[in-house]
Amino acid sequence: MLHASTRVEIHIIVLQGRTVTLPCRAPNRVDPIKYLEWSRTDQKMAYIFLYRDQHVYSEFQDRAFKDRVDLLDKEMKEGEVSMLLKNATTADTGVYECRVVQAVTVRQKRAVMTFEPNMIIKLRVVEEHKIHEADDYTWDNPRRNQDEEDEDKDIQQYIALLLPVAVMMIPLLALITFKFVRSLLMMSYKPVSK
Repeated sequence: MLHASTRVEIHIIVLQGRTVTLPCRAPNRVDPIKYLEWSRTDQKMAYIFLYRDQHVYSEFQDRAFKDRVDLLDKEMKEGEVSMLLKNATTADTGVYECRVVQAVTVRQKRAVMTFEPNMIIKLRVVEEHKIHEADDYTWDNPRRNQDEEDEDKDIQQYIALLLPVAVMMIPLLALITFKFVRSLLMMSYKPVSK
């Protein structure tokens, strides 16, 4: 059986050119790491760091991170899988995800993976002379917010169109239902013969 921890999200701001630690820890400190993945949400085809079955797969690493990332503890003792990002640039600003799966038994034959990240880190790299602007930075995607506003407007327009139709349909349905029930009652009514 494999397991993963619940997801945690943190925000980190770092000055350009510095080394930053992106923290992540395995769900428990005892079981060996079966799979470790560091990735960015905007980069679907490459990993920042990929480890599986005691092997690091550097051939799948995004070129932008080549020779700039390393694990804080290469032996991953006690579940420590935090990543060091060296010489941070403004291009490194983004959302990072850490996924860890641990083998609970040594005789594990098959890995059952959950793809939910254990840790989500929103990293903001700023130039030193713009550090004061970092406090005003919002992590919301302005385009996503615009899409949500457009969606709200679409819903409001839809409701505005449906409301008059509903106002007309409800009495009409009530009348049809009344006539149908009345016709059923009339069909079942038998006059008393004298």
